[in-house]
Parts: sequence; C-alpha cells; structure tokens
Amino acid sequence: MTNPPSRTMQVGLAFVAGIGLTLMIVVAGIAVVSGETVDSSALNILFLLGVAMLVTGLAAWFGVVRPDTHFDDINVPMYHGHDHHDAHEAHTEGEKALAEHH
Repeated sequence: MTNPPSRTMQVGLAFVAGIGLTLMIVVAGIAVVSGETVDSSALNILFLLGVAMLVTGLAAWFGVVRPDTHFDDINVPMYHGHDHHDAHEAHTEGEKALAEHH
C-alpha cells in the first residue's frame, strides 16, 4: 500500500478548487447586480478562470488522493490502541444477579 498524500497537498488542492468556486460566485453576483454597466467580456474571462481553477483543483485532488481506491473497509475492525474487553461482563454481585434475571 502506498503512503497517502500529505494533508498540506490535499488542503492546497482543495483551496485552488474553492477559490475557483468563490470566484465564479462573486463574478455571477457582480454580473447580476451591475447589469450592463460592467464590461461583460472581463466578467466572462474571470468566470472562465474560476471554472478552470475549480476543474483543475478537483481533477488534481482526485488524481492525488484517489478516493476511488483508498477507502476504509467497514467490515474490518480498526485498532484504536485499546485492548478489547467484554463490555457485558458483570463487575459486582448485584450486576451478576441482574444479568441472570434478564
């Protein structure tokens, strides 16, 4: 099994995608509010830059993290550093009597 990518790389790629999405939302908001007063070609370029950043960030994240191949198997218990003790074991005489009664 290969080593997972560093958290810094994952956060950086998510940051690129997030900035792209934020840029798209801000440009769309400016276009709606300003109407015809702002140059639409500049807004189109900024919007396409946001789309490019979003797609690039998501594709790079998917390529680096590879969530389709690295996932937890819920059928295999994970070791948490604690020894397993039977949780249903009665510790006192009262608990033993209560457990036998039920």
